[in-house]
Amino acid sequence: MTIHKAFDAEKARNQLVELLDKFIAHSTTTDFRTKVQKLIPAFMLLRKIGISIIDSHTEYSARERILLYFRKNPMTIIETEELMVVSGISEYPRRIRELRVQEGWPILSGKTVKSMQGANEWDNNSLDVNRIKPDEYILLKDQQDRDAAYRWKQINQIRREKIAVQDKIIKYLLLIDA
Repeated sequence: MTIHKAFDAEKARNQLVELLDKFIAHSTTTDFRTKVQKLIPAFMLLRKIGISIIDSHTEYSARERILLYFRKNPMTIIETEELMVVSGISEYPRRIRELRVQEGWPILSGKTVKSMQGANEWDNNSLDVNRIKPDEYILLKDQQDRDAAYRWKQINQIRREKIAVQDKIIKYLLLIDA
């Protein structure tokens, strides 16, 4: 996270309108590929506007922006489009996986919630998840499981060691037995 010059959302909005007006004016005279290429600057500008929503004075990574958004909306079903806007990237599911697995944040996908419901393991009646989609997400609580993150780091270190698989298994079993 670094501090940077404030993003001028109004200037960006004006630029976006100008780009879209130009696109519409030339959309009937250009071929398909040229149309796509002319939309790229507008798409990139729209991403910047979305990223600036979190904090226009601070530069966060996509993962940090996603986590901030989840933390501002715990126990809320978050749609994929929201995450694309906030993160500014298309690889947001990978960042969510990192937050969940490597950092220990209790983020569940809609697919996991449905699976838990099917196995009668979903006991949170305060949140109606009957219409949750598989690619939507929920932060169960605004509390990181630091022990889970620590265990993942230890296991990942074992996985990366250049030793025999049997030795890795023994190290792992000794680790979980401790």
